[in-house]
Amino acid sequence: MAKLLSSCLGVKRPVPMASPDYAITVYNPQQVPNLVSIFAMYPDVKFDIMIADPLFSHQFTVVAKNYQNVFLNSYWWYSMYPEIIRSYLKLRLQMLPYNKIGGFFSYAYTVE
Repeated sequence: MAKLLSSCLGVKRPVPMASPDYAITVYNPQQVPNLVSIFAMYPDVKFDIMIADPLFSHQFTVVAKNYQNVFLNSYWWYSMYPEIIRSYLKLRLQMLPYNKIGGFFSYAYTVE
């Protein structure tokens, strides 16, 4: 049975001088090639990617297209705006088979 690992990319927490619940979105282009190495090393593990920064959208859609074990399932709460969701879905529907796309939306911090 394949394992499933989820990850939220593009989030920076804590934010200086802000409530502990606050965070910002960040773009670190080095995350993509670093994670691709991990995806290739563990082909039997399913990776469920949640992105917070829209700059990752196209890059990880391409990654999901190229790696059978990578799925794009969700959007973090700073992306939960109609225009951003439309752009993510449009790109994913054009590039990926439907079984690689999920529609999970959440702003939850933990599973309760």
